Amino acid sequence: MTQALIDSLCIATSSAMALQSLFLALALVGRPALRSQANLALAIASIAFAFAMVRDVIHDWGWDDDIPYHLWAGSKLPILFIPPFAYLHIIGLTSETVWRFRFKDVWHCAFCVAGCLAYAAGVMLDSSFLLRNLQNFILLVTVVQGGYCLVTGFRLTRRHDSPRFAWLRLLLWGLTGFLILHATINVIGIVMGVPPWARLTAHLSALTVLYAIVWGSLSHSKALERMPDQVFHDLVAAPLEKYRKSRQSAEEAQRILSKLDHAVQAEALYRETDLTLPMLAAKVGAKSNIVSQALNQTLGLSFFDYINDHRIDEAKRMLLSADEADATILDIAYSVGFNSKSTFNAAFKKRTGQTPSEFRKQTFERTGL
Repeated sequence: MTQALIDSLCIATSSAMALQSLFLALALVGRPALRSQANLALAIASIAFAFAMVRDVIHDWGWDDDIPYHLWAGSKLPILFIPPFAYLHIIGLTSETVWRFRFKDVWHCAFCVAGCLAYAAGVMLDSSFLLRNLQNFILLVTVVQGGYCLVTGFRLTRRHDSPRFAWLRLLLWGLTGFLILHATINVIGIVMGVPPWARLTAHLSALTVLYAIVWGSLSHSKALERMPDQVFHDLVAAPLEKYRKSRQSAEEAQRILSKLDHAVQAEALYRETDLTLPMLAAKVGAKSNIVSQALNQTLGLSFFDYINDHRIDEAKRMLLSADEADATILDIAYSVGFNSKSTFNAAFKKRTGQTPSEFRKQTFERTGL
């Protein structure tokens, strides 16, 4: 994957996340049904994340070269607001009563205040040292505070056994994975530079987690009313179990094929132009999917190929029969169940490598008839 393509994908995912975050914030604030203080905290975190993504887009496009350094350093401050307000959102979700901001909740924003004060000091003192290390401070605080918020979030959600809190725990695991990945990539970047594929991986994982947050916050889907393991079982495990149960033994498949051959030959069912799989299955007293599976597993044929093989066997007999010497190719095609000459020719050539006319002519020349 070329560097240009990776950069383009990173720009696209960053832009998508910025728009998605802004959409979430507007929806949480704009919809009366969602307008709670817990969701207001999530809206603030979403706006902060949108700013962070816009910053990434500006950097990836190379537009940051024209931005004064002190403004560019300050553009990373919104990241400090993501962990505390996301945490307050979890507090609100897990509260047994209607949650509201209290004065004691302000201490969660202590690092936000410290970062803003450090930035103000760096600008006033024109200290590149302060501004340069402010970015390392933001990275460290985000990892530490984010980790603390996740651990506390797990503790809070364990108090509840409802499906919605089970989904919230699953989301927290996703955030944990993203935080570890993000921290690892940034540490590698400080030491030796960030590999291009690592940036793209971080962007895609963040986009996935963000989509889950948006879906979970705005969705009223019935999926959230059931435990995650039940939903995953219905989506993945149940179809696999159903397939395993439906698998036939070789003996069962052969028994069905014997019935099929007898019914098709004895009653000349292949002559019926409108013959369908359900009609054939009814003749042998089996379900359509069982008959189809027996044909696929044992003969490697579809229903239509199986019937056409019988039709072509009968057509070959008629083409070689002296009693049918005056019959036209079209007459034989209709007689064995084909509804057009072109379909008959195509199926015949697929099976024998010759057209019906070539087959008849070659046979007559060889036998002298």
